[in-house]
Amino acid sequence: MNVNPLSNVIIDTSICQGTSFTIGGQNLVNSGQYTFTFQNQNGCDSVVLLNLNVFQLPSITSSSATVCSGETAILIPSGAQNYSWSPTIGSVDSQGILTVSVVSTTNFNLTGTDVNGCVNTILVPVNVNPLPNIQLNSDQTQYCVGDAAQLNASGGISYFWDQFSGNTGSQVFTAQSSSYYTVTGVDANNCSAVDSVFVLVNENPILAITPNQEICLGEVALIAVSGANSFSWSPFGSGTQSYFTPNSTTVYTVIGTDINNCTSQISTIVVVNPRPTANLTANPLITTADSPVITFENNSIGDDLLVFSTGDGTTYNQFDSSFEYAYPFSEGNYTASLWVQNQFGCSDSTQLVIQIKGDEIFYVPNTFTPDGDEHNHIFSPVFTTGFDPANFQFDLFNRWGELIFQSLNADKGWDGFYNGLLCPEGTYVWKITYKIPDRDEYKIVTGHVNLIR
Repeated sequence: MNVNPLSNVIIDTSICQGTSFTIGGQNLVNSGQYTFTFQNQNGCDSVVLLNLNVFQLPSITSSSATVCSGETAILIPSGAQNYSWSPTIGSVDSQGILTVSVVSTTNFNLTGTDVNGCVNTILVPVNVNPLPNIQLNSDQTQYCVGDAAQLNASGGISYFWDQFSGNTGSQVFTAQSSSYYTVTGVDANNCSAVDSVFVLVNENPILAITPNQEICLGEVALIAVSGANSFSWSPFGSGTQSYFTPNSTTVYTVIGTDINNCTSQISTIVVVNPRPTANLTANPLITTADSPVITFENNSIGDDLLVFSTGDGTTYNQFDSSFEYAYPFSEGNYTASLWVQNQFGCSDSTQLVIQIKGDEIFYVPNTFTPDGDEHNHIFSPVFTTGFDPANFQFDLFNRWGELIFQSLNADKGWDGFYNGLLCPEGTYVWKITYKIPDRDEYKIVTGHVNLIR
């Protein structure tokens, strides 16, 4: 008889948590020592000793990420030896670190395998916040150099400007030149977006105006301006040029506006210098050829230079306060003139007409015969020129100085009678008083007449 030996088998094995080891129709999931009896091929019992070790799954971790749209999320795994990510986007380095950029929230499956070959998978979300809708606008479509410009940003809770300091959503500045302005807006999720605006700044017009000028009082100043489309003058004026006659030194200011409604200001000064006052008097203005001496007086004010012309060809550059000048002993009219100038080149002039008249002409006979015939029986002076008939007096006196005749009419003479009686022969004294009308002057002439019968 053959005796078959019993067989004994020892099995050492391992599984990962979540899997099972199947033996003898049993699925083993826990660590332990298990004994199983089986019949071998000879029909003899065979004992199997199973040492089962169950490895824990790797405890893998990776922090979730919250990013802004378009930003990069970095997911760093731990707890295993090898890692894989699903979906397979982004890049994974040798350490299993995932670098990925997503535009919306995405869940990633992280699978980690440890040294025992055990595998575990966890869900790693990447939360994506949308970018803020940042809007940047200017308060006007265009500006002029020097204008106050304002930029307004919206859509965030804080702002950072490329050209300005501060984190407010509004900036006020002085426009200088056309430029782009950029702002970064940040929302409550700390997400940011950028917006820009182009600010158009027009140059102000370049004005040109008549330079400062000096005039004399009473003269006209012309001021012209150019460089713009329309002009506003102060204190007055209009258009591209205006004429002015100021009484004192005046500043004229012009504001020019171009087609872009940009303005510039320019000024000029009109200096008004005083004029001297030419003052010339003459005494007399009318005289006779027998005494053509005129006294001129210069009462001018504010003059430095003068030219005095007597009107008969004689000129003087100096003039004392009083000056006598003798005209020719002949009848005529002369225009005396005085021109004066001051230190500013301003001048004034005046004129006088000097009339030199002929002597008054009259005849007084020295004898008359009141004998009753028609010849030489009335004694009367005969005037032809140079007297005023309305201012005439003819007096006649006897030898004792008694007034025996008087006439206020140059056409009425003495007939030789006094108190109705013919006066005796002899010498009588006469006196004539008459006015020279041009000079408003009275003259008295006397003489003798012989009465003969």
